[in-house]
Amino acid sequence: MSWGPTASASRPAPITWGWCRGIWGGDSAGALEWKELEEFLLARAMEHDSPSLMFRLACEHLISAQVIRPGPVALIERVATARAAAERQTYQRVAHLLTGHRGR
Repeated sequence: MSWGPTASASRPAPITWGWCRGIWGGDSAGALEWKELEEFLLARAMEHDSPSLMFRLACEHLISAQVIRPGPVALIERVATARAAAERQTYQRVAHLLTGHRGR
């Protein structure tokens, strides 16, 4: 079984970034890919998708764009940022409907 580009029977070679790129294709996320992902996540957050669904959709989005996925923490932070932006945007859209008086 080969673990990397120079694996031997006694010790597998470390998996390197270049080896991953060669096997799976794609590249790491650049500024354009992050921007596209942020817009994608904001649209999902505006639809009130759950955080776990948004995380899974973000992974699928990056796979379809042939971008090597960043770590889970980076994606979780992007999901949280998108959800906060969606909350602000929702409030801005309905703020004119809110009044100082609550009818009961």
